[in-house]
Amino acid sequence: MGTYYLFSNFDMDKGFTAEVAKNLLIDIKDNKTMVFIASDPDYGTGTDKYAGKYVEWFSKIGIIFENYKVIDNRMRKNEMKESIRNASGVFLMGGMTPLQFKFLKANELDEVLSDYQGAVLGLSAGAINMAESSICSKSCGHDKTEIYEGLKLVDISVEPHMQRQPSFLLWRDIPDFKW
Repeated sequence: MGTYYLFSNFDMDKGFTAEVAKNLLIDIKDNKTMVFIASDPDYGTGTDKYAGKYVEWFSKIGIIFENYKVIDNRMRKNEMKESIRNASGVFLMGGMTPLQFKFLKANELDEVLSDYQGAVLGLSAGAINMAESSICSKSCGHDKTEIYEGLKLVDISVEPHMQRQPSFLLWRDIPDFKW
């Protein structure tokens, strides 16, 4: 079992918060290689751009990787698996949630991730796919609402970008509610 981080989003200029940085410094045991798993395996240049930005964030907090790799369709299946097994950390990128999940399953990366013992970070789509049950809803910008069995790295489900509607109330805020 690894150590799992589930994120909704970050300020692209600021990067990791102080609390996240403190924990990453503990949980990432060495600085050899960070592996980024694309959400769209055919969007290499875009994924490379974001991976480079995230590498900068790690550098800002004192984790300077010797190398980083992007796992997408430019890599062979066995190379993908070996990259994860040897990674200092794994970052499941945000973006195309169901597409990323299909890519993980098609390349048997779900099995490798379930055996991985290091830090796994999931951002948005990556966080959703880490869940026991993955939920993509129309209310959060997906084309359709889908629920499917996730990677089961964590025993919860998340909806990263859910926005409270003005009509949302907590039970304790309802005047007639009795505890």
